[in-house]
Amino acid sequence: MMTCGASVLLWALVAVAILVLAAATTIWLVRRPTTAEREPRTESPEEVLRRRYAEGEIDEDEYLKRQAGLR
Repeated sequence: MMTCGASVLLWALVAVAILVLAAATTIWLVRRPTTAEREPRTESPEEVLRRRYAEGEIDEDEYLKRQAGLR
């Protein structure tokens, strides 16, 4: 049978272990990368073409010509 002091020490160690586990879990949740950071998204050729047309890098004729080339 345990003495009163040993029992208190055991419960104190259990409490510290729970606090350490809670802190480690919180840190892991805050620091983990988001889905966007893990998997860089690449644009499809059609998306690149639409973006370039929308930004004015290419004109409508060039857009239509390249769009037909992608099909």
